[in-house]
Amino acid sequence: MTAVGYVRVSTEDQAKEGVSLDNQKSKIRAYCQLKDLELREVIEDAGISAKNLRRPGVQKVLRLARKKEIDAIVVYKLDRIFRSTVDALETTKAFDKWGVSFHSIEETLDTRSAMGRFFFTLTAALAEMERRLIAYLVARTSRTGTENLGSRTWATAKMAVNSRLAAVRFRRKTQEGIWLPSGPAQTDW
Repeated sequence: MTAVGYVRVSTEDQAKEGVSLDNQKSKIRAYCQLKDLELREVIEDAGISAKNLRRPGVQKVLRLARKKEIDAIVVYKLDRIFRSTVDALETTKAFDKWGVSFHSIEETLDTRSAMGRFFFTLTAALAEMERRLIAYLVARTSRTGTENLGSRTWATAKMAVNSRLAAVRFRRKTQEGIWLPSGPAQTDW
């Protein structure tokens, strides 16, 4: 199966402090090797927000999928490609129609099963909520000229998002079929 990888960071700080483009690429290469996927290329959008799909890299991925030139798309983390629930659901529905599988390494999502599709939908909704919370906090911080957000500080708000994300991140299944959390969620703040 031929695959393309997709990587993105929205800011320079994110590239330095979060999961850098090189780190994302490295993880995608290792994943493809492990899953016997032939990695055709890794497409990147550096310094671009994922608030919509109007990004050069994403458009290239969509063209390749639509033309059926690839069999799989691999991302390090779902929020690297989608920050809108509607975009995530509509795009992966098109991938299904085109026969292209979608792989997210961090969330280990499998959209071919009913349960996998459910967790994909839930994770996509959380990514959108996180983006909206960030936009709100940035706008509020810009208006007040300070990081003090009333009774909540920027760090407290980030922790609130992290705790919500941690509650739904599942990565491994025990022999008894019980899904276990992967540990604390990591965001790209």
